[in-house]
Amino acid sequence: MKFVTAHQSVEEFVAELENLIQSGAFHANNLLVVTLEEHASDLKSLVPVEIETVNEGDFNEKAPLNNHGLDDHSIELYDDILRRGGYVLLEKENPQKDLAESHSKKDEVELHAPGFGVDPDKPKSDDESHGDHLNPENTNPTSNR
Repeated sequence: MKFVTAHQSVEEFVAELENLIQSGAFHANNLLVVTLEEHASDLKSLVPVEIETVNEGDFNEKAPLNNHGLDDHSIELYDDILRRGGYVLLEKENPQKDLAESHSKKDEVELHAPGFGVDPDKPKSDDESHGDHLNPENTNPTSNR
C-alpha cells in the first residue's frame, strides 16, 4: 500500500478525501482509511471508502500499520497519528491500474491539433490581380462601391 494523507481532524480529513476523489486523483474503491474503532462511526456516513479499525491494544502488541507495506519511519509516524485519534488514508495496490498505465504508455499515439484557419497552400486567386475567383469577371471587387 501507499500512503496518501493523514489528519487529526475528521473535518479536514473528509474534505481532503472528497477533493482527492472528485479530482480523479484516486478512485474510492482503491482507498483504505485506518482509524481507531471509536472514530470509525464518525467516518462511515461521511466517506465512501473502506475503513479499517484498530484498537488501543494493537499498539501494545505491534504497530497497526506494520502489515500495510510502509517503511519503518512512516509506520512510526502514522501509528502515532492513529494513537492520538487521527485518520490515515492509504492507496491499495492495484495491479490492474499498473497494467493499464503500462499499456497506455506503450500504445500512445501522438495527436496534434489542426491548424485552424491556416492553409499552407498558396492562394488560388490570380497572383497578378488577386481577383475574386468566385466572380472571375470582376477582377477588382472593391471598384463597385
